[in-house]
Amino acid sequence: MSGGVPRSSSPTRNEDGFSTGTSGMVELGVGAGGEMTVAQRMMAKMRWKEGQGLGKQEQGIMTPLMAKNKVVKIAS
Repeated sequence: MSGGVPRSSSPTRNEDGFSTGTSGMVELGVGAGGEMTVAQRMMAKMRWKEGQGLGKQEQGIMTPLMAKNKVVKIAS
């Protein structure tokens, strides 16, 4: 098949089964290849800029929420 796009290697996964990419680190504000992500383009259309809060008065939170792992103990 000519004209196809070569497939990249599978992303590495950590012990929880989550993809970690090549460096294992996630940088906020940058998509693949250093371009804006779809969400960033949508927000830019609504005049949002990085470092500003959301809302008419820019009163919203400025830092994204981060998920934490929760250990659940099950009685045996």
